Amino acid sequence: ANGATLQIEAGVEVHFAQDGVIFVNPGGRLLVAGSAEAPVTLRGQGDAAAGHWRHIYAYLSATVQLDQCRILHAGRNGAGAVEIYGSTVTLRDCVIQESGGPGVLLGSAAISPRLERLHLAQNVGPGIRQATVDMNPTYIGVSMSGNGLDAVEIPTSTVGRNVTLNGPLDALGGLPFVVDKLTVASGQSLTITAGTQLHFRTDGLLYVNPGGRLLVAGSAEAPV
Repeated sequence: ANGATLQIEAGVEVHFAQDGVIFVNPGGRLLVAGSAEAPVTLRGQGDAAAGHWRHIYAYLSATVQLDQCRILHAGRNGAGAVEIYGSTVTLRDCVIQESGGPGVLLGSAAISPRLERLHLAQNVGPGIRQATVDMNPTYIGVSMSGNGLDAVEIPTSTVGRNVTLNGPLDALGGLPFVVDKLTVASGQSLTITAGTQLHFRTDGLLYVNPGGRLLVAGSAEAPV
């Protein structure tokens, strides 16, 4: 609820029934305080598989901090194991595995959550799906293996503010952004930093409207 906090301490295991969910409402806080020696585990109940329970859902203005946790068997009906719709969200030193959809869904424009040393494995969907290019998440030390797509997936969308795609080795470990059709609106800019990889789907394009700006900032050591 608004103004309330749920804190989960190191070493705790939470087993979710089918269709279970954690909603973090605007003004609410979820603090998962695992440690390297005693991570928090959030998983499906019993002999669970991918898509057993729904997800952690962080609304706009919710505060979510997940440290040293394991999230297993979420993503019911193709949902993201963690769905983020606000900026005051940090995932750090966590593993998200066996989701029935993407590992993480970044669901709103204009958000800037932080994903740090996150490993995404064996999820049915992509490791990370951005609902739009029009956001500025921070990726640090993200790794992926065995997902439906080992990449950050971005559908057809428009840059409606100044956006940076930042995916060098220390951010995404050489993993690409996989994109469809991207448009840079008039008066806005899209910056692509050194070492970032963009992989375009069939018939993909990058269209810069009159008055828009595309800045590709590669280097000799780390071309785009």
